[in-house]
Amino acid sequence: MRKEIDILKGIAILAVVFLHFNGFWFSQTKDFVSSLFFDQLVRFSVPLFIALSGYLLAGKYLSRSLSLIDFYLRRVTKLLPLYLLWSVIISLALSQPITIDSLLWGRADYQLYFVPVIFQFYLLFPLLFFLAKRQRYLLLAIGLIIQLIAFRLLGNLPDQEQYRNASIWIYYFILGIFFAFGKPKIPDFIFLIITLLGFVWMFNNALDAWQHGVNLIVVTLTSRPQVIAYSTGVIGLAIVYGEKLRRLPLVVIGKYSYLIYLCHTLFLRLIFTYLVPQISQGDTVRILILGVSGVILSLSPGILKKLPVTRYNCESAGRRTWQSHIIG
Repeated sequence: MRKEIDILKGIAILAVVFLHFNGFWFSQTKDFVSSLFFDQLVRFSVPLFIALSGYLLAGKYLSRSLSLIDFYLRRVTKLLPLYLLWSVIISLALSQPITIDSLLWGRADYQLYFVPVIFQFYLLFPLLFFLAKRQRYLLLAIGLIIQLIAFRLLGNLPDQEQYRNASIWIYYFILGIFFAFGKPKIPDFIFLIITLLGFVWMFNNALDAWQHGVNLIVVTLTSRPQVIAYSTGVIGLAIVYGEKLRRLPLVVIGKYSYLIYLCHTLFLRLIFTYLVPQISQGDTVRILILGVSGVILSLSPGILKKLPVTRYNCESAGRRTWQSHIIG
């Protein structure tokens, strides 16, 4: 199953990169409807990442005991080194101050909110896993209610402030845990129907809101309830039909999806510089040098595994190299 998970992560990270590229292109194209269509089409990306994280964690501890100290140390050493490295690199590349606040809440760049959210889920996982073993359907329903209430309460905040709160995503994480205990007893094609109907609902909602003058960021929010329906279908299809994707050449992309997630917006700025030179993206030479240096450091376990924060995981993981630090 590991190969299928890497392929799914490859699909998710490609969707994330396309989402951010298309988001920039929104402001440059006259074909708004097509751009909106593709924007909504890939909105499953972050929900899928979060669900896969819950799925992998729960699957791992179905057959072994959960030691809290070991669990939390492993999670920190898996995510923190690359996250801190790229937070610093991005801050330097964009001439931004490096502050405790930006590091804690992923403010160095747009997409980094994701890592603090994942850490919030890691803190919650032992409790959620315990509850799922007893009442997974009830837990899933509670997760959905919490996420809907969270959107109602946080929906007026800027998108990034919403996204940094785990309650906006908690249903997806629980959904991943839910699937780890087994597929529900419903026909597989139901997930396809949910996906298609969810997308139609989501796209029409966004298009209607835009036509009535709603701000574009609000129109395309990933936290909208309509996205929940669509993403539920996609996540279900991914888990149920994952084996059908084994031939897709995305394993390597999936293995390095965390690294790609952290650094892709920096390199997108270089692409935008050439596509739309009249819009400044910053000092491109500095961005290029720091970006390439960051990739080299990230792919050099001999350097980063010497950091104190990674030492525990490297010593306890035996043959595993820390390059496999993909979320989950």
